[in-house]
Amino acid sequence: MVDAGVVAVVGHLNSGTSIPASEDLRGRERHAKSLRLPPTRRLTEQGFKTTFRVVANDNQQGGVLANFAASEMKAKTIAIIDDRTAYGRGLADVVEKVSKEKGVKVVAT
Repeated sequence: MVDAGVVAVVGHLNSGTSIPASEDLRGRERHAKSLRLPPTRRLTEQGFKTTFRVVANDNQQGGVLANFAASEMKAKTIAIIDDRTAYGRGLADVVEKVSKEKGVKVVAT
């Protein structure tokens, strides 16, 4: 895409697709003039100067989910299911951590 002169990329879907796609740009970013807007934390943490987040990261999303379960739903016990993708695992880890901090018992992950 850099060689073709693409000026912006909105995406990819998540960490599982964005990180592999970014490998082609690693080391070539100084030559690239394209702006990337991925919805993934791990890619934006790599320090690319032309990459910006467009959605909340795992810590923000997972924290909101866990806080909602504890505060609004008054959950005392939960089970967490994820799809084993990088996105799902990261989100599940944060939900588990914040839920436990809120005193919610996690019976299964």
